[in-house]
Amino acid sequence: MQKSTTPARSEPTELTYAVGLRVRALRERAGMTQVELASAVGYKDGTSITFIEQGRNNIKPDVLLLLCTALGTSPNELFGWEGKK
Repeated sequence: MQKSTTPARSEPTELTYAVGLRVRALRERAGMTQVELASAVGYKDGTSITFIEQGRNNIKPDVLLLLCTALGTSPNELFGWEGKK
């Protein structure tokens, strides 16, 4: 029996879930589809964006910056740190 080569996605943590909700809200506010956002950050399809929005995919730093640029936001806003001291 052959094993799947697709890595298992982790269960969301509180942080990844919260960031995923913000990514989705910002994407929708920007009027973008998951496929459009995926293309903007260099993914071949919307699957990775789906996993990010579900909090099941850790975001690499380079992708984080591309997401922020595509969504017109900052890492602080994406992580919910705006206005916190």
